[in-house]
Amino acid sequence: MTRTMYDSTTAADIPSSATMVGGYVSPSSYAWDASDWARFPHAVQIHITPSASHTGVGVHVLDVERGDATPAQAPGWARAQRALGQDPTIYCGEAAWQSVQDAFASAGEPQPHYWVAAYPGTGPNLPTLNGITAVAHQYADSKTSGGHFDLSVVADAWPGVDTNASEVDLTPDEHNALMQILNQVANAWPQLGNKTLVDALSVIGHNQDSYHTDLSGRVAAVGTAVAGVATAVSKLPTTSATVTVDASTLQAALSAAGLSKDSIAQATAALFAQKLGA
Repeated sequence: MTRTMYDSTTAADIPSSATMVGGYVSPSSYAWDASDWARFPHAVQIHITPSASHTGVGVHVLDVERGDATPAQAPGWARAQRALGQDPTIYCGEAAWQSVQDAFASAGEPQPHYWVAAYPGTGPNLPTLNGITAVAHQYADSKTSGGHFDLSVVADAWPGVDTNASEVDLTPDEHNALMQILNQVANAWPQLGNKTLVDALSVIGHNQDSYHTDLSGRVAAVGTAVAGVATAVSKLPTTSATVTVDASTLQAALSAAGLSKDSIAQATAALFAQKLGA
């Protein structure tokens, strides 16, 4: 069983009914903003970076092609991602696939997952090189896909993507508790001395049908700079209808997670400078 993924530099050009979408994140000039990602609330979302210096939880793919990252940079990026607990994927053309594999072998870094571009290649099938089968194959570009988007066939399981985007329906009590936690975190944050996270949380929005049980994946949707806050939030109870999150509780949770509110606030402020009109 396989799936179909759409990717484009312009989110609005992808059918809103797509169940799997790929888009760029900062520092790409084609980076999607929060409203672009919100266009696909029920889709599996793949975040692509063109820069080997951009790492973080929720960044799924490094784009290795001319003008973006190089094969030599890919192993270091993958190593940094693994240190953060993110299972890395490298996007590259079929002609460069051997070079990227060689770079990983030379660096002594385990091979990552691969998203390989070849038009049409073998068509909607997953290619294999040196015993490694790609997790995705981009087999159609805008000339043949039927729109301003590329089409890829994707394995039924994509480590590092599906594991960070699993959704389940919550019971009414769990739903209420989660909403209460997110709202109270937003309310408590200004008491810690900065309102930036409140703005960031407001960008996330809330889907009324289902929620990410992995809060790190949900917060990472607004940018890797605030993803660490979810580590603290996830340690707070989610099954009680009487959860209370005040400033002291939040500060203790942040400290226990090894986080600094100041560094988070500064990074978030920079990330959202344009979005928030700063």
